[in-house]
Amino acid sequence: IATSRYPDVLTTALDHKMLLWNSKMLRSKENPEVKVLKMLQRAEFVGHTGQLESISLSPSRRQFCAGGWDYKVHFWELDELDEVTQIQPSALEPENKRPKRNVPNVPAALSLSGHTDRISSV
Repeated sequence: IATSRYPDVLTTALDHKMLLWNSKMLRSKENPEVKVLKMLQRAEFVGHTGQLESISLSPSRRQFCAGGWDYKVHFWELDELDEVTQIQPSALEPENKRPKRNVPNVPAALSLSGHTDRISSV
């Protein structure tokens, strides 16, 4: 899902994770004429303990919620992310030569419980 802060993208997977990525066009060191799209992880949204089934952005695209197999719905605020999370590695350096980045774990701002089965839609 694309967020209000293009070029950010929010993803979910079967690994219980929700990740926020920042896309950036970089020039190749070997050939400056070539541009490469790099996706760099900015944040991990934590709180769910089961597989994620559904995610939804608010109309403002600044808040989102997710539900899944842990019978809960969690809400997060994208505006609470610190701009420091947009650290970018040097253009096209091999991953093992990049400095380690601390990707923040962002806890849910609000959690709802009460369902007795997985959440299939939010």
